[in-house]
Amino acid sequence: MPSPLPPSKWPAGGKVDNVYCRLVELENTVLNQLQDPTILGKLTEKKTAEIKLIQVRAVGHLMHVAPAPWCDRLAEALASAVEWGTTMLQIADLYINHIFRLLRTDHHRTPANDSHPSASRPSFDDERREIELQLENPPNSHKEAKERALMRDGYRCVLSGKVDLDSLSESVAAGQSIAPAADSQVCLTQCCHIFSRTVNTNIDDRAKAGCADQPANILRSKL
Repeated sequence: MPSPLPPSKWPAGGKVDNVYCRLVELENTVLNQLQDPTILGKLTEKKTAEIKLIQVRAVGHLMHVAPAPWCDRLAEALASAVEWGTTMLQIADLYINHIFRLLRTDHHRTPANDSHPSASRPSFDDERREIELQLENPPNSHKEAKERALMRDGYRCVLSGKVDLDSLSESVAAGQSIAPAADSQVCLTQCCHIFSRTVNTNIDDRAKAGCADQPANILRSKL
């Protein structure tokens, strides 16, 4: 079970703060339901309440770590929703199924395609098709993954812009120097993964490819 939601970090009375405070209120309501002795014998109701608690806390914790523009868009979406609670739970399922599941172990079924209204928008579908065309099966080793990433990024660290020292040395030895500009620096780069490699495994399977493109599209369009 996710940990309890921390206090709001946004200016009191603002749109994002109001949304977050409603999440905290809903969290407290569900906790009170779970502490009611009469629910102990009602397994279905207890399970439903536990799932709702996970959904509420998932959105709340994500708000604390997500970029400000994402929080603003979420607040706008919820503020204009006719059924606030239902919309919030749909959004929670969207992120739980297509972002949080990426951090789970490899031995899980591929989540079903989401039915959230935003997933059916033409622009969203177009972006999914574009990403699906770019999907590739994961590298066979960490070394291959790093080589692919370096080639894609011009043999530079995407954060600092520094040239990868090993790539520079190898290119010089091969007589094909990727010599940096005079003011460029070099460093020993490290390769890190945003998604688990299992996300792109076996994407020749049409159903798997349809699921694998969603996390990247969600992050690109929502965060």
